[in-house]
Amino acid sequence: MLPELAGFTPAALAAAPPKELELVDDEISKVIKVLNDEITALEDNEFPVKGHVAHHSFGGGSRSPMLAAHHKRAHGVVVDTLVDLRKDLSDFREAVRDARRLIRDKDEEAEVDIRLVLARTENLDLGGDAYARAQVDHKNDGGEN
Repeated sequence: MLPELAGFTPAALAAAPPKELELVDDEISKVIKVLNDEITALEDNEFPVKGHVAHHSFGGGSRSPMLAAHHKRAHGVVVDTLVDLRKDLSDFREAVRDARRLIRDKDEEAEVDIRLVLARTENLDLGGDAYARAQVDHKNDGGEN
C-alpha cells in the first residue's frame, strides 16, 4: 500500500464525513500527480537514453542479450503497472467524490425532511394552544363549566 494512502481503510472511509472525504480526494490527487511524473519519466521516449542497458554490460556471455531483453521487458511491466495504478486511483478518487456527493445530497434531503416534521409539529402545537386559549377565553360565555 502507498504510505500516503495507508490510513484510508474501507471502514475509515465509510465513517468519514464529507470534509474528510475531501481530504482523501486531495491525497489521491497528490499521489496521481506523482504517478504522472514517474510515468512521464519512464515512458519509452526517455528509456532508450536513461534506462537502456546494453547487452555487453551484462558481460560477454551468451545470455547477455537475453538478460538485456528481460531488463527492457521488465521496464515495460513497471510502466504498465504504474499506468494501471494511476487508472485505479483515478477510479477510486471518482468513487470518493461520488460518495461525498451522495452524503451531501442525503444531508440536504434529511434537512428538508426535518424541516417538514418540525413545521408539522409546530402546527400541532399551535392548534393545541389555540384550543386551550379558546377554552379560557370562552369559559364564562354561559356554556357548560
